[in-house]
Amino acid sequence: MARAFMMGAVAEAVGMPRPTLAKWIEIGLPIIHHERDTTSPGQGKATILSFHTAMHIGLAYRLVRLGVSPRDAVPAARRFGHIGGTGRKAGRPFPTGHTVFVYPKAFGHYSPIVHFATDAELKQGLFEHFTHFYPPAPMVNLNQMYETIAANLGLDPTDYRKRERSGDE
Repeated sequence: MARAFMMGAVAEAVGMPRPTLAKWIEIGLPIIHHERDTTSPGQGKATILSFHTAMHIGLAYRLVRLGVSPRDAVPAARRFGHIGGTGRKAGRPFPTGHTVFVYPKAFGHYSPIVHFATDAELKQGLFEHFTHFYPPAPMVNLNQMYETIAANLGLDPTDYRKRERSGDE
């Protein structure tokens, strides 16, 4: 998915105030990572953000709303937005089951992106994560987040399930 979007469209799709996103970029939080990202060279110029960066920002903002500081949330969310893994492409959930981001503070930037194949695995896994960490670790349902942001950007919110099965990118 080689799409790019204006900063205001990304902020709106993510559900965050545009001035907040502009401030994150202005103070140098590590958001700009993709070759399609361009920051505004001056007043009145557009900041363009890639789809991967939109997903990175979406996860970071959800973590902030769960009480994680922006300085911790932005680098932790980078792994989902910009780095794929076995069975999962960058910026996308796993193509089957449930994908959850768990942020135990001690894990920091290496917070796990967890795949639960079934509803039963999800319930058991969430129980285990809530009982192993104190305080409880903030968690984000990445399927729901992805589908909301993709739809808000005018994209097919279920494409990750289709693309992963077909191997397309």
